[in-house]
Amino acid sequence: MIINGAGGCYENRYYEMDVTTAWNMVLQSLNDIGVQVDDWDEEHHLVKFHNVKKQMQVLVKDMGNGTVEVAMDSRGKRLLIYCWHKENKEVEMFFQVFEEKLHDFKAYVCCPTCGRIISAFAATCPDCGQLIKH
Repeated sequence: MIINGAGGCYENRYYEMDVTTAWNMVLQSLNDIGVQVDDWDEEHHLVKFHNVKKQMQVLVKDMGNGTVEVAMDSRGKRLLIYCWHKENKEVEMFFQVFEEKLHDFKAYVCCPTCGRIISAFAATCPDCGQLIKH
């Protein structure tokens, strides 16, 4: 669901992954989009941050059964009354980077024997020869 207007934007998306992995990907994504982190709550998986124009926050919520909700809220430093311009630039940028990281995460696995990062489609590890279960 996306709510857009009045100087801000809210969007939430659901992903099949564990909450710890999603939280780590959120923090990496924020680093990649170049925002200033103001505060984060590790226990509740909430991080607050800003750029020049917007105040933002991301929440990662465990929905159970291996699913998480990632919700992002951005708003201008001042509320804009009667403004219906699209205000979703930062939200779209965050989710684009987050989903690229998710794609990369699913494309590779760690060899259980030697620890090398290898293709998720490899039958064996090229370093140690360990059979990879899929």
